[in-house]
Amino acid sequence: KPKPVASIIPDKQVFSGDTVTLRCEIQDESVSRWQYSWYKDASLSPVSSVQMYRISSVEVTHTGQYTCKGRENGGSRSSHLSNAVTLTVSVKPKPVASINPDKQVFSGDTVTLR
Repeated sequence: KPKPVASIIPDKQVFSGDTVTLRCEIQDESVSRWQYSWYKDASLSPVSSVQMYRISSVEVTHTGQYTCKGRENGGSRSSHLSNAVTLTVSVKPKPVASINPDKQVFSGDTVTLR
């Protein structure tokens, strides 16, 4: 049985609202077409059934460990479960505005906004 390789694109810090793709790669020349299944946090029911699982506008609730496996399309062969990849989704930090000087200002005064 071949062992799939799971990966996350992009392989960098992910913020809520970003687009993420989980990729499942199976190297086996004897099988021409695979049916893919993605699992999250050791769940028994798949969250997706495509090789490239694209999550647009990802949320913090998508954070978790993902694995994939393949079954031969129209056949009986199946792969092992892939390595686990961890998707961590962070909340985008909100910008903070401040004014300097932090006191009453009058027409003509100079202020700095940050």
